[in-house]
Amino acid sequence: MDSIKPNNRTQPSQTGIDLAIQSINTKLLELSWLDYTFGIVKTSKEVIGGNEITYPEAYISDGRYTNLMTNRDYKTFSFAQLNDPFSPFDYETGERNYLKQYNISLIFQVDLSYIDKTKNYVFTNELINNVLDALSNVNGLKFVNGYKEFENVWAGYSLNQAESQAMKYPYDSFKLDFEVKITEPCL
Repeated sequence: MDSIKPNNRTQPSQTGIDLAIQSINTKLLELSWLDYTFGIVKTSKEVIGGNEITYPEAYISDGRYTNLMTNRDYKTFSFAQLNDPFSPFDYETGERNYLKQYNISLIFQVDLSYIDKTKNYVFTNELINNVLDALSNVNGLKFVNGYKEFENVWAGYSLNQAESQAMKYPYDSFKLDFEVKITEPCL
């Protein structure tokens, strides 16, 4: 497994949805329990043992990516997933800007024993509330749905029995869906 730590710093050249995700990630890093935030992942596929495996892959640095499916290198992390469709371009009359709406998911994977060794119960709802509180004042961001069931969190990715078993306590994951509205200049 790749041990390079992802770059949590801001990138000055970001625009559009990438800039919006960067702003979200900056707010998320204010959470004391979240170690890493990744940008928008790409869905990768490979054939292993004759089976096609689909997994989220995040850019970490120097043109390198890491598979985030039940990754144990990072104790607590989140990543963004861009969901289809995004809205058609709406032109703002007189402003020379386009208003776009994107549907995104933020997926979190956590090791509860790493976050708080004094709690011997599943406190994932507390973490979800922390995230929603942290993002409550992000301009253009609207919470839509949340998921805690493993199959729903990782929908669209391949899961095998070993990975499902590996996500038992103290490990957990959750997914929060949002609408993101951004204004982009007309080119």
